[in-house]
Amino acid sequence: MFDQDTFGDRLKSLRSREEKSPEEIAKLLELSTDQLHKLENGSLGASLDFLVKLANYFQVSTDYLLGLTDIPHLEQGASD
Repeated sequence: MFDQDTFGDRLKSLRSREEKSPEEIAKLLELSTDQLHKLENGSLGASLDFLVKLANYFQVSTDYLLGLTDIPHLEQGASD
């Protein structure tokens, strides 16, 4: 089941891994800094389109962002 807190924690962790400020990531993702903070603290949900955008930017699976798996990357050919 989707857990907004897990989603927020993973988003924050991925941002930290990139060593980018909230302002930099917000600008890259076309968000306000306030929206990014709300996503990271679990008080704002994400649309499907935005979830895909995040997954593509951070090169992780949507399942990882949603907390459905602890494996950030899909194995090559896993969907074949």
